[in-house]
Amino acid sequence: LYHRLAVGLVELPPLADRGNDVVLIARVLLKAAPAKHGLPRRSLSRDAAAVLLAYSWPGNVRELEHVLFRALALGSGRSLTAADLEQAISQIAGGWAMEDDPAGSGSPLAVLAGTASMTAADLRAALGVSRTTLSRLLKPLIESGQVVREGRGVATRYRLAGREANPAASDPRWDVALDLVQQEGSVNRRQLADALGVSERTSTRVLRAMVDAGRLRENRGRGRGTTYRIRASAEV
Repeated sequence: LYHRLAVGLVELPPLADRGNDVVLIARVLLKAAPAKHGLPRRSLSRDAAAVLLAYSWPGNVRELEHVLFRALALGSGRSLTAADLEQAISQIAGGWAMEDDPAGSGSPLAVLAGTASMTAADLRAALGVSRTTLSRLLKPLIESGQVVREGRGVATRYRLAGREANPAASDPRWDVALDLVQQEGSVNRRQLADALGVSERTSTRVLRAMVDAGRLRENRGRGRGTTYRIRASAEV
């Protein structure tokens, strides 16, 4: 089977050996971050690009993605700076020291402090951890009342206690869906997928989350033909 599949082999060199590719890939990931993870849209400054080129990237593209998402979640300003990336790289390369410093910059508390609320997927991307590790980190924070869990299923979101929940503000995909409904009267998953530049599976998750949160209601149809309208009691 191996020899049948290995007719054409493409050798992909490590990210550190691909020169300016790391900057090009980083810009693509940053462009996709708002729609894919609900993270803020930021550009890459010139000094930040120099940091990307200087680092060895032992984790290749996956490590690059984790570094960028962490920097987006914890940084501020209209662009990522060298300081933002250096901080994210040091935390990821050093194991983040989350066990010894649960309230440190590598913890869910620090990530949630920069946004109104986040999904579990967004938190995992920002922290660069697995689903199991994230659950372990969140459990004591939820039990102690520092973090509040709201919703269920794909609509589950996490926020700091005492902070007013506003999931639509932290997920620009909801604004796109609402704009489409206001323009067309309703929206289906294919229309939203085309508008966001994502798969229909992803757009379906977005629409179902909005239904669970009371922002939209299913109108008619089944499967791919299901349309969604604004719920009468929803605040738009």
